[in-house]
Amino acid sequence: MFAQEERLRYEIIDVFKSYSPVVANSFKISTQPIYDDTLQEKIIPNKPILTRNLFIEELINFEYPSKFKFNQLNDYYASHASIELGSHTFFQTKFHYSNGLSMRHNSGVYLQVSSEDYSLRSPYFKKHNGDLFRQVHFYTTRFLNDKILKTNFQINSLSGLYWGGLENVNMDDINSYQGNNISLLTSLLNNNSNSLFKLADVSFNYFSNNDKRTEIALSSNINLQITKSLKTYSFDFSGQLVSSNFDNPGLLISSPLFSNVMTYSSDSLGEIVVPDKLVSSQFILSGNNVVDYHLGFNMAYGQLSHDNSSQFLLFPNLKVFNEIGDAQSIEFKLIKQLKYNSFTDLFETIPFIDPYFKNFLSEELQAGISYKNLLTQYLSFFSTLNYNHFEGQAVPFLFDLYY
Repeated sequence: MFAQEERLRYEIIDVFKSYSPVVANSFKISTQPIYDDTLQEKIIPNKPILTRNLFIEELINFEYPSKFKFNQLNDYYASHASIELGSHTFFQTKFHYSNGLSMRHNSGVYLQVSSEDYSLRSPYFKKHNGDLFRQVHFYTTRFLNDKILKTNFQINSLSGLYWGGLENVNMDDINSYQGNNISLLTSLLNNNSNSLFKLADVSFNYFSNNDKRTEIALSSNINLQITKSLKTYSFDFSGQLVSSNFDNPGLLISSPLFSNVMTYSSDSLGEIVVPDKLVSSQFILSGNNVVDYHLGFNMAYGQLSHDNSSQFLLFPNLKVFNEIGDAQSIEFKLIKQLKYNSFTDLFETIPFIDPYFKNFLSEELQAGISYKNLLTQYLSFFSTLNYNHFEGQAVPFLFDLYY
């Protein structure tokens, strides 16, 4: 075998050529760009403004996971007709204005006036259950990098008669009630997953009625959360201060001598010098080990000013969720909370409540187990069994004070 022993000859050649950069028709940009928005689609908010009572609409809220959620019904129809008949007169109007979708903020105003058996001339209430509700609501949501700042300011008023379901009483002998409420809520939400701070909110509420009762409430809440080793540690701390005052205690009528009637009397008002207090905290450990779990405890302490009574609560908090295959799931929960029931909250549910009703504390125990099964894409089966035990819960009843 023979091989060539000579080296191949190679040379390096450098080529140089002069180059002068030239930008044709160049000019300095000194104005903002202008463009035409070609979006022709009409943006409709997901939340409807008008209330529709659709009995076929699914009322169950599925929290786990998204595949078990029903496809919600479309609230907007190309054509729709309905008719309602009855012996009562209703009037309802709503106005909602918003700046629409924006990357900086979402702000708007919401107005509502609704009435039932109400007239603009005296006598204003045409039937025993007549009422008038008015609301003005301003809101704004600011997007600040990885944080969201929300502010809500609301004014509403509700008026009616203390009829209590007794339609055989002459309307001229029934007094009217009116409650006015002003509330301000500010909350800051942190979307940064690496931050310990998650949420903080502060709210202020002022309530007054035509019986010279005022109630001021101040509450705050903070949430801290961190994830380590696929486990989430969450801590909530909240506080609430509520003060009730009466401009003219001499107008109070002594309540009947029943121990289960929680009504202020003129003798007890002089003892109210400090507001009611409720302080609560919650610790939750979340993770996955065969099943998804949330384990923790609730701790709360409440004190009432009118009788210097107090309550303390320490109870475990448990929620367990498990998927069975691809279409089934089972969930169990156990929770107990100490709740402060203010006159403002009760007025929203029972507006003709005694205007001198005492604020109180109650304990609420909730335990339940639920089963879900997605049978087809459009059909699912849901079953739940709940046990609720309310201790110290208010039970409304009527009694004759004058006869």
